[in-house]
Amino acid sequence: MAEFIKAVRDYGISERRALHFITNDAKRARVGCEKWCTFYLWCSRLEGGEAVQIKTCQPDHLCTKPYHNRLVSVKYLTEMYGEKIRKNPQWKVKEMQETIRQELEIDVPRIKCSRVRQATLAGVLESMKCHYSRVWDFGFELIKNNPKNTCKIMTNMVTNDSVNTFKRIYICYEALKQGWKLGCKPILGIDGCFLKNVCGGQLLSAVGRDANNNMYPVAIAVVETESTDSWRWFLQLLKDDLSLGNGHAFTFISDQQKVLVAAMKELLPRAEHRLCTRHLYNNFKKRFPQGTVKHCFWTAACATYPALYHKAMKLLQRVSKNAYDELSRYMPLLNMIQEIHFKIMRRIRINRDSMAYRDLPICPGIKYKLDAAINASRK
Repeated sequence: MAEFIKAVRDYGISERRALHFITNDAKRARVGCEKWCTFYLWCSRLEGGEAVQIKTCQPDHLCTKPYHNRLVSVKYLTEMYGEKIRKNPQWKVKEMQETIRQELEIDVPRIKCSRVRQATLAGVLESMKCHYSRVWDFGFELIKNNPKNTCKIMTNMVTNDSVNTFKRIYICYEALKQGWKLGCKPILGIDGCFLKNVCGGQLLSAVGRDANNNMYPVAIAVVETESTDSWRWFLQLLKDDLSLGNGHAFTFISDQQKVLVAAMKELLPRAEHRLCTRHLYNNFKKRFPQGTVKHCFWTAACATYPALYHKAMKLLQRVSKNAYDELSRYMPLLNMIQEIHFKIMRRIRINRDSMAYRDLPICPGIKYKLDAAINASRK
C-alpha cells in the first residue's frame, strides 16, 4: 500500500492535481480530487498476499490545476531538498520558495519551508555527533600510513563531567613538507576562510610557490575561529614542520589581520611580512604608474612590473578559497579534508605528468615569462 500512496502523491505533484485520500488504511485506499472533479481511484489489497490492485479508476479531470497542493508535505520536501540544504545550510527560505515554485510550479508557504529547513538541520546535527567521533580514527590512519605525516588534534572539555568536543585539527603531509623544502621558493602565503557547514569554523591554509610559479599547498588546519591563539597554534606547528627557525630568509604574505600579524611577530620575528590587499596594490599603482619599483617588492620573489606583482598577490590571496575548491567548504569536516586530500594528489600528479616529457632547461611558466620579457625588450 505504501508504494500505491507514493505513486498517487508523485502523480498529483507532477500533474498539479489537488488529490486527497478519502480512505487510507493498511488494506484499502480511496483517492478523490476536488468536489466537482470526476477523478476517482479505489485500491485494495488482494486476499492472501501483500499485493494491491486498483479496482476502480476514473482518470478524467474536470478541475483546474491549483498552485497550492497539500500533497507537498514537509516530509516530501525534506526528501527532495534535504541534500541541498545540508550542503548549503545558509540557503535562505525565500530562495527555497522560489526554487520550489520554478521546479514544481507550486506555491509553498514560508512556514513550511522553515519546517523543512529545521527538520533537515536537526538530522544533520545528530549525524554530526557520529561524524566528529571518528576524528581520532582519521588522524590515526594518517599517521599509520606515514609516520612522518603531521596530524595534531585538539579537543575541548568544559567541565570534568562533560563530553570531549572537537576544537582544532592540523594536517601537513610529509611529501608536501619535503616538496616545499626542496623545490619551492622561500615564500608562504597564509590565509583563512569561513566554513559553510552546520558546525561552522575556519579553514586555515599555507601555500608556497613552486619552481613554475604555481601554487603549492603545504598545510591546512580547521579551527573554531580566527584568533591570536588559533593563529599562534597554526604557525607554531608550521614552523616546526618546515624548520623555519625565527623566520630568517623567509617571506610571508597575508592580509591585514591584526591577530595574524601579532602571532607572526611573536613566533617569526625575523621573517619578512608582506600584506596582500588590493588597496595596497592600488596605492602602488597611483604612486608609480610607470616603470619599476624595486623597493616595493620583495627580492627575487616576483617580477618588478606592478601588473605581474598584482597577479602574484592575487594568486596568493585565493589561498584557502580557490586552492581547494569552493564547494569543499560546505562539506562536513572529514569529508572536506578527504576532498582536499584528493585534490592535492590530483594536482601534483597532473603537474608531474605535464613535466615528465618536457626537455627544457627551465620550467615552462618561467620560460613563457622570459620569452615575453625578451619580446618586450625589443621595443
